[in-house]
Amino acid sequence: MELVGHLRHEAGTDTLEFSLGGPATLLEVLHKLPEKLRRYVLRGEDEIAPGLLILVNGADVKSFGGPRYVVYDEDTVTIIPAIHGGIP
Repeated sequence: MELVGHLRHEAGTDTLEFSLGGPATLLEVLHKLPEKLRRYVLRGEDEIAPGLLILVNGADVKSFGGPRYVVYDEDTVTIIPAIHGGIP
């Protein structure tokens, strides 16, 4: 998983790796985030926070099922806040 902007700062890194052990929904993957990041990325248990662009292998998942999009171990998830500048 690649993190951009303030999410990178909050995580202390620009990448996180998760082993899924098989297909998982994007929502299940996002629930694996550390609590510090989850509060920025999720609203409640089943909604992605507004103001985020989430890509899987470079494609915006909103058009392909959003939180229900199926992710595999070899996929790269990128989370980009709408306002992502200012933090190197």
